[in-house]
Formats: sequence, C-alpha cells, structure tokens
Amino acid sequence: MKTNSFITEKAHTDLLKVGARIQESKIYLLNRNFSVSKEDTVSKAFSEKWFGFKSQTYVKRLISRFELRFSKFPEAFLLLRSWVEKINLKDFKNICHFHIQLTDPYYRWFTGIYLGNLIFLGYEEIPTEALISSFEELVTTPMSVKVKRTLALRLKTAARDCGILEGKTDKKISLSTPGIIVLYYILFVLRQIGFPSSDIPSSPYIKSFYPKEFQFFHAMQVGSSMGYWTYEYAGNIFHYELKFSDWEGAKGLAA
Repeated sequence: MKTNSFITEKAHTDLLKVGARIQESKIYLLNRNFSVSKEDTVSKAFSEKWFGFKSQTYVKRLISRFELRFSKFPEAFLLLRSWVEKINLKDFKNICHFHIQLTDPYYRWFTGIYLGNLIFLGYEEIPTEALISSFEELVTTPMSVKVKRTLALRLKTAARDCGILEGKTDKKISLSTPGIIVLYYILFVLRQIGFPSSDIPSSPYIKSFYPKEFQFFHAMQVGSSMGYWTYEYAGNIFHYELKFSDWEGAKGLAA
C-alpha cells in the first residue's frame, strides 16, 4: 500500500499528553475559524475559556493536537462541524476514534489490529500484561519501560472514551456496532484522502468496528438499502459510490 500523506505514520506519544478529549473536540469543531491563525486561535481559546479554566500551555497543547486530528482534513472538518450537534454522542465518539486512528499509529495498531485479534480468539477482556508485552515488542523508538507501560494503558483509556471499549477499571471490548452515519463518514473521509477502495474492508479503520468481513458487508448492505451509497464487491475488488461526493450535500444526512 502506498503511503498516504494524510495518514500519520510517524510514531509519537501524544496520547500521554492529550487523550481522546471528546467534549473538548466538540468545542474545537464548533469554534475553529480558519481565517484565524493557529497562534491566534490559541490566544482566543484561552481568553474565551473554550476549555474552561485551563492554562495557556494546556490550551496550546489541545489546539495543536486537534489541528492534526481534524483540521488537516478540510472537507471532513466542515462535514463533521455541520453534524456535531445533530448526531448522538456514541456516533460522535466513534468518529473521534476514527480521527485518532488516522493520526496515531500506536492507537491504530491497538484498535485496528490488536483488538481484532483478541476478538478472533474469543476474548472480551484485555489482559493488561499481554497488551503491555505486545506493545513493547511493537515499539522501535527509544522509550523507557515505564513510558511504554503507561502509553499502553492510555491506549485502552482512549479507546474506552471513544466507545470502542467499555468499563472503568477492567475494560472490555464493546460489541456494539456504529451507526450507519459513522460508516458514511469513514467512507467519505477515505475517499477524500485517496485511500484505495479495495484496501478498505481489511483496513484498521473498518476492522476496529467490524472485526469480521461479513459484518462490514452487512453494514454496507444496510446503508445501500437506505440510499446512502451503492457498492460492488467481487474478486476482492471493492468499489463504492456515496450519495454525495461533497460535504455540502452530505450535511443533510444527519437529521
């Protein structure tokens, strides 16, 4: 698969500093004005207390993370902003999960590969020590054992906050499936960034919601019957056409 410039491949530890931050994400989406520079946005967010009584350093950290998660996808940003007060909280959490996947390789691995393997093996709970061991094998950049362990646990917390896991202490894999509107959004963004259609069914973006292929194609059939898209799948070639190719047309899908 070719490298996609919109998908972050360089590993980082930003989840140690900024987790999923669902409510703050919503605030950012509603208030970000692209006629204002990032630096001025930080000042505005701090002075207007977008995120409450947080330090300017913390506000800057949030804005920087949200710029990467959301603003680098301009069409998707506009669509999500038009939906953000219309879709339910679960769907919004799932969309935030997708954006973290796009911009965090460790989270993408955990939710799109590791959890899928656990489901395939019949696990519902996530053995903490096994996760930490697998994560330590994955990490190739210099990182202390303590940081590796902490980051591995933060992956679980972020996935819980995004609705992929459930439970406070002993987190379990959530078996609920996302709304069709979430799948529409994922397909919309992947089309916008030029992600190969045939790679979509096996991608971590789909596997984190539909670990088994038949689950994904069942959702595709449901969405097709609702008029959201048309699709073809034959000989491992997957092709789809969305009802709307631009955000302005699609904004009306969220009632």
